[in-house]
Amino acid sequence: MIVDVIEYAGGAQSNTEIMAVQAHRDVLALPAGTSVAVLVVDTDDLASMVARICNACRAQGAKMRLLRIHSHGQPGTLLQGRLTAQRVRAEAASLRLLQGCFETRAHLYLMSCYVAGDGGNDLLIALARATQTWVTAGTEQQIVGAGATFYFVGPTLTAEPSGRVHPNLAGIPRGPNPHLSP
Repeated sequence: MIVDVIEYAGGAQSNTEIMAVQAHRDVLALPAGTSVAVLVVDTDDLASMVARICNACRAQGAKMRLLRIHSHGQPGTLLQGRLTAQRVRAEAASLRLLQGCFETRAHLYLMSCYVAGDGGNDLLIALARATQTWVTAGTEQQIVGAGATFYFVGPTLTAEPSGRVHPNLAGIPRGPNPHLSP
């Protein structure tokens, strides 16, 4: 099962992101029978967001292979600055509930601009430890729509639950930036 979580911040940009995720879910070659859930969330309440993700898994009777969070980001922060390594550590008990929702070798992708940039390691490591899954984010601006919604643009960092961080880990879907192509 793949779950896409979209931060709803209101306005046209949020609506564009929601439509891009819903319209371009099929860009990944998914094995037959793979279910996809799209959740639009208000990210002020992390425990509520985690509960909605877990409820979506239970409703499908499946565990997540991949959780993608589509949001605005900055180096070391996600969800418009509301999710930092400090907050992850403070609310680790809520995030630990996701552990039971992930398949073995699952991934958490932070589909947000600049999250793994300067200082981003701390957030990735905190999330990897709290969820006991591998967490990947890009260091550069990410693109929504035009078929790029599910691909990382530019370099990535991946944190594993042990706290080790890997640059540009093989197997992470990366694609060309359609806005830079001739």
